[in-house]
Parts: sequence; structure tokens; C-alpha cells
Amino acid sequence: MKIVYLASPYRADSEFDVYLNMHRAHVMARRIWKMGAACISPCSNTHNFGGMDVLEAHWLNGDLEILNRCDAIFLNDGWEYSVGSIAEKEFANGHGIPIFTDINELEKWIKNTK
Repeated sequence: MKIVYLASPYRADSEFDVYLNMHRAHVMARRIWKMGAACISPCSNTHNFGGMDVLEAHWLNGDLEILNRCDAIFLNDGWEYSVGSIAEKEFANGHGIPIFTDINELEKWIKNTK
């Protein structure tokens, strides 16, 4: 089974906008799972970590380590406005991890590389 990292915006100007970002990530993660791949969504993994006794840089670096172990990355809508998603795309590009922005292309790749 392929493992797809979902890069999706998280931070926002309001709690409601964070909620909307989380919802969009959950919807896309579910769609990727339905395609037959495992989906790693860091939005879900570290949701509500802000203000904890874990340094932000520590869990952000952890997300990149998780990405490094994935087979591909999917850039969810709005990724180009997210500092984190941009960094994840650059990391994937530098490490030869396939990058997808079109969900149909991702689905073809999942079905053709099993």
C-alpha cells in the first residue's frame, strides 16, 4: 500500500478558519484512503499542539521526517498560501518524493504503482 502525505493549510486568522482548514484536510484524507492508499495528515497528527510544552520546531521537523518516509505528497487546495505546505513541497522536491496537485493524477498514480 502506498503512503501519501497530505500537505494542507492549518493555521488561520480565526479558530473558525482553522476548523475549516481541518475539515478540508479530513475530507481529502478520506478521499485518498478511498483510493486505496494510506494517508498521513499532519493537520490531524499535531492538531492543537500550539501552546504545549513541545517546541513548534520539533513537531514541524517531525512532520518532515514523516514526509520523508512517504511514497508521495498531495498538495491540498490553498497549499500555496501555507508556509508549512510550501516547506513540505520544497522538502519533497529535494528528496525525490513525487508531488501531486491534481487528485485525478494522484489516483492514477496510486492505481498504477501498487
